[in-house]
Amino acid sequence: MSESARGLRNAGVQSTLLAAVLFGASAPVAKLLRGEVSPWLLAGLLYVGAGLGMGVWRLVRRAPRVRLARNEVPWLAPTSNTPTPTTATTTERRAARARDRRVAP
Repeated sequence: MSESARGLRNAGVQSTLLAAVLFGASAPVAKLLRGEVSPWLLAGLLYVGAGLGMGVWRLVRRAPRVRLARNEVPWLAPTSNTPTPTTATTTERRAARARDRRVAP
């Protein structure tokens, strides 16, 4: 058996390829819904679809439950509290724009 054939039998490689296919398929679907659905709802639908798709994949593969090792938890802690531009409130965004206009020469 060749090295590439063995790689394709790896569950991680298969999951990665499936994720890439689902991501590629989401672009045409998003284009169809773009005019009818708000961007926030569309993003939510894409994430839910990806989660359901991978959940079905795990059920079909009968994958064992994944557990996070205790020593890996500290690496994830900063990601849950990191502010992002999407978490800023409308008032905060307006204040930032006003501040940027005052600073600009």
